[in-house]
Amino acid sequence: MLLEMLRNAQSGSDESTMMIIEKFDPILRKYASLLYRCNDPYEELRCHLIRLIKETPWEDIKIKNEGAYTNYIVHSLHNAYLCKVKTPPLESNLSSFTEDQEYKILSSMSVSDNYDDLLKEELKDVLSKREFEIVYWTCLQGMPSAWLAKRLNVSRQYINQNKKRALNKLSAYWGITRRKGVDT
Repeated sequence: MLLEMLRNAQSGSDESTMMIIEKFDPILRKYASLLYRCNDPYEELRCHLIRLIKETPWEDIKIKNEGAYTNYIVHSLHNAYLCKVKTPPLESNLSSFTEDQEYKILSSMSVSDNYDDLLKEELKDVLSKREFEIVYWTCLQGMPSAWLAKRLNVSRQYINQNKKRALNKLSAYWGITRRKGVDT
C-alpha cells in the first residue's frame, strides 16, 4: 500500500502525496516541536518529506516490505532533524545598509566614544604619564595588575602604589572624599 502511494506520488499524484504526509504527520510534529531555532520547522520537515518522496528511486530498494519503506522515511526525517539541530540558524539582515555604513551610523550616534576621549584627555592633564598608563590599563581597560606589571617590567606593588596615588590625585581634583580603608 505505501509503495503504491510512493510510486503514485512520484508520478505526480497530489492525493497520494497528501496521504503520505498525513501518515507521517505525527513524526513531523514531534521533530518540529523539538526544533525551536528554525523559523517554521514543521514546514521545513514537510518539504524534506516531499522532496524525499519525489526524488528517491523507490524501485531500487530491494526490500518490498512496507515496514522497510516506513523505516527508511522515519530515519530520513530523523537525519533531517539532526542536520537542522547541528547547523546554526541563519540570521537575516533586515537592514539595507552595508556593515561599514551601519558601523559609521552607530558610531556617529554613539556618545561613549566622545566621552571616553574627553575622560582620557582630562586624566592626562591631571596625572603623570606613568600614573595615566596605570589607571588607563587597570581601571578603564580592566586589565589585572600582574599583567600590567609584567608589561611594564615592574613589580605589582609598584603598580598598586601608583594606582592608589593616582586615584587619590583624581579624588582631590574632582572633589571626591574617599573613605579610609576602602580599596579600589
